[in-house]
Amino acid sequence: MVLANRFIGIRHRRKATKEGEARPTTVAIQTREGVQVYDLETETHELDFLLHRFPVEWRDLASTEEEVVWFHKDNAPDGVRRDHCKWRTLKKEEKVDGLNPNHLRRILNSKGLPVAQLLTKVPTKFDGLEKGDVVGMVLGGSGDRFAAALSRQGEEIGATVWRIPPFALLALRGDVSKDEDHLTLARLVEENQNSFYLLRRRDRAGIRVKEALAIRQDAMKARIGCEQRMLQALVGSIFLTQEGRFPEGVVEDEFDKIKANDAIYQGLLAEEARRDKEMEKAVKTLEIWGAIFDKITGCGPRITAGIIAPIGDIRRFWVEPDPQAMQRLYERSQDLERQGMLEEDKVHVAGRSAGKTPFQILQMTRSWQQQNVKPMEVQLLTEAIACHHERHLLRVKAMQKGMGKFKKFCGVHCTAEGKFPRRRAGEVANWNPNVRQALYLLGDQFNRRPGSHWGKELLKWKGILREKHSNVECSTCGVPWDQCKKQGVAIVGPLPTELAELGLPADVGVLKGRHSKRYTDGHIHKMAIWRTLSKFVEHLFKVWSRIEKEQSGGIQAASGQSEAA
Repeated sequence: MVLANRFIGIRHRRKATKEGEARPTTVAIQTREGVQVYDLETETHELDFLLHRFPVEWRDLASTEEEVVWFHKDNAPDGVRRDHCKWRTLKKEEKVDGLNPNHLRRILNSKGLPVAQLLTKVPTKFDGLEKGDVVGMVLGGSGDRFAAALSRQGEEIGATVWRIPPFALLALRGDVSKDEDHLTLARLVEENQNSFYLLRRRDRAGIRVKEALAIRQDAMKARIGCEQRMLQALVGSIFLTQEGRFPEGVVEDEFDKIKANDAIYQGLLAEEARRDKEMEKAVKTLEIWGAIFDKITGCGPRITAGIIAPIGDIRRFWVEPDPQAMQRLYERSQDLERQGMLEEDKVHVAGRSAGKTPFQILQMTRSWQQQNVKPMEVQLLTEAIACHHERHLLRVKAMQKGMGKFKKFCGVHCTAEGKFPRRRAGEVANWNPNVRQALYLLGDQFNRRPGSHWGKELLKWKGILREKHSNVECSTCGVPWDQCKKQGVAIVGPLPTELAELGLPADVGVLKGRHSKRYTDGHIHKMAIWRTLSKFVEHLFKVWSRIEKEQSGGIQAASGQSEAA
């Protein structure tokens, strides 16, 4: 548990549904005195909370003559902000004459009409992010931008932001309602911080990539929508003309002329190009870009962003080894090393131990003891080495489990039947479709570049699968395809009575179902692509995890735990 002044749980939500229902972001601040809950109804309120200027208490005006000093960036930086005050909309019959002009403002109502408002209360107390605050939020979703801003502000004032994966929150929520997630998060970030991940500067860079990709996709869809509207309008003007003077050229040529001269389309095209550059700049700031994606021939920032943005934080796929087993093996190895006189005898190999790891020094010390006939100590250190090997195996198994979770999230895993998953109508896919789509595009680049590293890997798997499935079979009856095609029927059982009377052989059954080839060249090609992508995802998991561990000191350091070395 981290010592902190306050523990804050934030349930971030979109500010309104499609039906117009208000859905404010809810904040729960837990202190020794109790819990205080606030509703942040707009993004401006979120900004106010971020900068510790969210008003929570107000006072009435002392008199109608009270002069309020309004906020001005240069002239009155400490003045009162108009959006922090309480206002009353004046009725049509109310006269503004005689009212203090300092207490009036004009705004547009929901219908776009100007209305006058009268000041009723001014703020007296503010709240927001403070030094020492520990904030708990859900990982991913609409709260990414707010979490990144809180983390950035926290670096300056001494506050931290921790995020928990949705599945972990679901497991720890219990019977508590989702509507009280802000209270649950405030409690969990204090009592169970090991389930959270610290939001760091490198994580904010990933959020920027996600945001840049979303904006770029929106710009692309707007450009495509404009193209479609223009094309439909052109086709309608040609075919529905009353004069009957149809153009001599092709429609495509006329469409190209319209696009070249349409200011709206050209503006959307320029915006898409600008968003592309912003996304590329954001992607190239990531360490994982230089470590993996920049070295892949045919993989650009667009595909990279499509893979990285949905993943977010690779740490949420990590699986820790059994802590009790690890601690037990550690204590056992320490006891054996002490009995085997490791500290006393390792001085004899000190001249050769420069740059060696403690485990290598342990092995070198055991070799020295073997050469100097110390069988009892050799046996003890051999058992200690075995304990270290068991700890290593536990780590490897944990990493493999985490890799399995990651592959399943990316949609490149194998089902219980040993097949790659496919999305069928009426079924819910248990993988992220955006990542899988980006991986599919990456696999196409592998296929187009057979001379690259991953292109050669694809060709290797094609050869392996072709050798394994050298015979093309019928997908329905399982017999060789040329035989099934030649006979026209499949061996599925005895003939019906009406066909047996025709004199057909009794060991030939009727062709049932849809017969097609299995393990054709196209089938092998698709299998090889997904097998190659599965290997690429494994490589991505290993390299990304290694980068995270080098930066954060391992899984336990990243989650606030400490493990005996």
